[in-house]
Formats: sequence, C-alpha cells, structure tokens
Amino acid sequence: MLAAGGLFAFTVPLGYNRDLDRLIADNALGSDREWFLKRSGPRKWGEVPRAKAVGALYGRPYPYANALLIAEYDKAN
Repeated sequence: MLAAGGLFAFTVPLGYNRDLDRLIADNALGSDREWFLKRSGPRKWGEVPRAKAVGALYGRPYPYANALLIAEYDKAN
C-alpha cells in the first residue's frame, strides 16, 4: 500500500504481545531493515542483535518497554 518511493517505519515494544513477539523472533515480518534496542538502565538504551532483544519482559526490570524493534519497509519503485 506504499506509493513508489514510500517509506513506512514503526516501533514496537517487545514482550507486550505474544503473537507479535513470535513473528519478530521468527523474522517473519518481512521488513527491509530492522534495529533492536534494549534497556540497560532506567534511561539507558543500546542497540543489540535480535537474539538479545527477543525474550525481553515488558515492565521488568524497568517500567514499560525493556526492548524495542524499529522496522522499515521501503518501496523503492
């Protein structure tokens, strides 16, 4: 549904929705690019590989998201 040259980006917290977490773990979303971020402190985030982000718990050890997926879909033509 993207126009030619369009870009769609979204973020999703891991550990919040089991069905979506399974798709992410299985690399089944079909995105063109993905980045994973994981909390290592109350206000400290760092990029990690998928394997380190998958399985993160929502709300523990820090409130709210403790790992995020940032994904892009790109329609070059």
